[in-house]
Amino acid sequence: MLTLFKKLMPGAPPEETTSTVARLRMSLDERKAYRREMLYQSIRECLIGLEALSSMYKLEVVNADERHHRFNVRLEVSSMFEARRDGLVLGHAQIETLLRQYAYLRHGVQVDTMHWHVNESQASFARARRAGDAAGSSIKPQTPIQRLMGQRLARRHYEPVSARERELFMQALQLGQHPPPVRVGMQTYQSDLMPLQTTAKPDDPHDQPS
Repeated sequence: MLTLFKKLMPGAPPEETTSTVARLRMSLDERKAYRREMLYQSIRECLIGLEALSSMYKLEVVNADERHHRFNVRLEVSSMFEARRDGLVLGHAQIETLLRQYAYLRHGVQVDTMHWHVNESQASFARARRAGDAAGSSIKPQTPIQRLMGQRLARRHYEPVSARERELFMQALQLGQHPPPVRVGMQTYQSDLMPLQTTAKPDDPHDQPS
């Protein structure tokens, strides 16, 4: 009855037919930016867990497909760069394997190639502050999880995804299923991870952005 009354009222706004989820879903450009920044974050998270100091490497990522599901990564490391796991020093190939796995299982982002460059002339790199870095932020000698809690590891700050949504996202990836949508602040991020390669023309009406 109330709905009918609203429709009969002059000047009443039309009833919304678009769901809240659809209206708040990230646009393609927003999803591309999110995937890129989450790759930066996942690499830094993984390297922190491997006890690698941020002053010992410089990171650059470049998308390998139009929708930014796949990336090429360049790591320039100083002569003092070192990463450890269970007290053992890891080689570049071992680090690369862990970075690839972590990026995919955390965010569904694929690393196509990883290029290493050892800068023998640099013992460490001056780390420029990124937009969103907290004043006086530093890596403290705590457990990896504790170290991550107060840090912004991407250039743009995004609200964290809940532990439950992260778990469901990772489970779907491991089962080869399309991951469910996750809430990022006031927005919703959803991706079916396809297509990883663009095969249709941009103006093809059947080419739905993932």
